[in-house]
Formats: sequence, structure tokens, C-alpha cells
Amino acid sequence: MLTGVSTSSTRTGNRGLTCSTKLVAGRIPQFRHGDIIIVAVIFGLVNTFIRPVVMLLSPPALLLTIDGPMSTLVGGLTVTVVSFALNLIVKD
Repeated sequence: MLTGVSTSSTRTGNRGLTCSTKLVAGRIPQFRHGDIIIVAVIFGLVNTFIRPVVMLLSPPALLLTIDGPMSTLVGGLTVTVVSFALNLIVKD
């Protein structure tokens, strides 16, 4: 067990967050502000120029990989019904 981590909490998420914070503390690299700005500019350029092309090509590729819009609708409804049923059976 990690030192300084309390397991007496009733919330599992809190314990998980505490454990991960203790494990990662001091291991996260420190970046200069210039590095972060360069990465932000690169992400901005990718989102500006490449994302529209991908968004334009995605629907035709999706329709070519499935049997048609009806199978997409049936698949989505199936996932929704199964997810709803499982949420009724399994409580958090």
C-alpha cells in the first residue's frame, strides 16, 4: 500500500484518484511555455486543414463498410436497448 493513501473512503473513485496522484507525483515532465505554444499551433493547424478533409471522407467510408443505413439504425437501437437493460440489472 502507498504511504499516505487512505482506503477508508467509501468512494472508490476518490481512492483511485488518490492512488494515481501518489504514483504519478514527480514523474510528470515539466514543459516550457514555448513548447506548449508550439504544440498548440500544430494542433490548431491540423484541426484547421486536415479535420475538414477527414470529416468529408468519413461518411462515404462508413456507408461503404456497412450494409446500408438500415443496419446502422438497427445496430444503434440494439446497443441502446442492451445498454439500457444492463443499466437496470447492474447498479453502480
